[in-house]
Amino acid sequence: MNGFCAISLGSNDGNSKEILSKVIELFKKDKIFRVEKVSSLYFTEPVETFPQPYFYNIVAIGNSFFDPFETLKYFLSLENVFGRVRSKRKGKRTLDIDLLFYKESIIKTDVLTLPHPSLLSRKCVLIPLKEISPRWKHPQTGSTIDQLLSRLNGALKVIKLEETIFS
Repeated sequence: MNGFCAISLGSNDGNSKEILSKVIELFKKDKIFRVEKVSSLYFTEPVETFPQPYFYNIVAIGNSFFDPFETLKYFLSLENVFGRVRSKRKGKRTLDIDLLFYKESIIKTDVLTLPHPSLLSRKCVLIPLKEISPRWKHPQTGSTIDQLLSRLNGALKVIKLEETIFS
C-alpha cells in the first residue's frame, strides 16, 4: 500500500534541532516514508500540559509504503530509537511523531485516530502544515487550514525560525 500522508515531529528534550534533522535524514535512507516536503523549523509553546521547555516542531509530507497502522508502528519505533521515554503523559520528549493524515482515511480506533485530533486545535501543527500543503482540506469537516486557524483562540506562541531549513 502506498499512501500520501503528513506527519508532525516535535522535540523539547535533548539537542532537539539535531534530533529532528537526523530523523529527516533517516527517512531519506530507509525509504519507508519518502519525504516530499519539510516545513521550516518552528519554536512552539507547549499545549495541554504542565510547564516545560518549548518545542521545536516541523511538519513533513510524503508517501508511506505501509498501511496507516504499520506507518504509525514505524514512527513509534523511531521515537524509541531516539530515546523517548513515556514516563509522564504529555511530558518532555526527545522525539514525538504524530501521523496527521493518511490519504483521505478516517479511522477511529484505540490505537489510531485519523485525521489526528490535534489538526483541529493546534497552531503548532496547522501553521507548518499550511506552509507546505496550503490547499489541504480536513476530510471530515471539509475545512481549509485557514478556516481551522481562524477558529483557534489564544495566544500560544508559534515562532518560525528562519535560520534552520531541512531539505
